[in-house]
Amino acid sequence: MSFPYKQVFEKAEETLLAYGSKHRPLEQIRASLDTFKTYQHRRPSDDQFFSIMTAVVFYAGFRAATVTARMKAIERHFPGWKTVSGYTERDIARVLNDAEMIRNKRKVAACVKNASVFLEVIQQHGSFQCYIDSFEPADSFENLVRLKQELQARFHYLGEVTVYHFLTDIGLAVL
Repeated sequence: MSFPYKQVFEKAEETLLAYGSKHRPLEQIRASLDTFKTYQHRRPSDDQFFSIMTAVVFYAGFRAATVTARMKAIERHFPGWKTVSGYTERDIARVLNDAEMIRNKRKVAACVKNASVFLEVIQQHGSFQCYIDSFEPADSFENLVRLKQELQARFHYLGEVTVYHFLTDIGLAVL
């Protein structure tokens, strides 16, 4: 007999609805939950993939509340892979001088390097989605592991745990 995932998730949803409806309208809560029910079918744009990876880099090792509070500054400085792939040391210094920004030089530099890797990947595959699809990660656990290993080797600040955050955030079933 396999683990009853469906029943567990249905019970979790029921609990969330019961608790959440004390604080927000039930329709709002259902709409939020429904977004995640179809998460694996999303097709993010290249800039959305980059934005997700940038967020994962900044959340790694930091309190979520700290990063969330500064997310507008992060998004302002990292608007898309095309822009960021052209950043110079002067741009990195500008980002690090912004008082609203998380001023961690290694994370900022990692995001700039990742933008350059995005450029290479997109030139080679046509889009980041095509790059992900080339691994056929939904077809087997082995393919998902190959993608995980490739992402860790190719991108900065994607470690053993954070790579799973990225994979989950782009809609892959990693559980």
